[in-house]
Amino acid sequence: MNESEITPRRVKIGAEERGGWSSERPQGDGQRARVREHAHVLSAAAELRYSPRSLIVVSAADAAARTKLLARTLPPGVIISRARICVMLNGRVEADQIEAVATQLFEDTLRKRLVDARPAVVESETLTSDERLRLVEIADMAKRSAHLIVLDIGRQALGDDEVFYQLQSVVATARSGEIGREGFRTSLVLGRSDIEALRVIEFVLPRAR
Repeated sequence: MNESEITPRRVKIGAEERGGWSSERPQGDGQRARVREHAHVLSAAAELRYSPRSLIVVSAADAAARTKLLARTLPPGVIISRARICVMLNGRVEADQIEAVATQLFEDTLRKRLVDARPAVVESETLTSDERLRLVEIADMAKRSAHLIVLDIGRQALGDDEVFYQLQSVVATARSGEIGREGFRTSLVLGRSDIEALRVIEFVLPRAR
């Protein structure tokens, strides 16, 4: 896993695209994240900006679509994936220990990145609130804000009604802002056309006001 420093690329965003900026009310470094009744619901944009001191959780029912999007829009050094760590551990540790060791390495890597005030993007492996709550807890302990992006690619693309209904539950709470009760500061749902239109996710400090 590449732990090198990430130099953010600055992209000029027109007024009509600034709904993609996820840190309109930046949280001070010393202020502990709070569970909110509602997250700030963002609009889809071609370019999305987040504070460098952020955790972004990307949730999707289609892992391939999620991985493809992140590879296209982000430098690889900011992505932390437990599944990738499992692959790296294969053959290095006992098979029955891989899951436990991978989880520990994943959480340690995420915690260190956030404590060091570096951005982190996590590929959520499930649609469960338990997984999301654990990620928000780690961000909260590091006094960093957590943001959720949900990929909604539609029922036909999934081909599994049960998974689709699980996804729609997450989509509904993200679109309503109720996902804030899990501790997320912002939420964003990307449909199929939004995913295709998204060009870059970058991390830059907001302009001083």
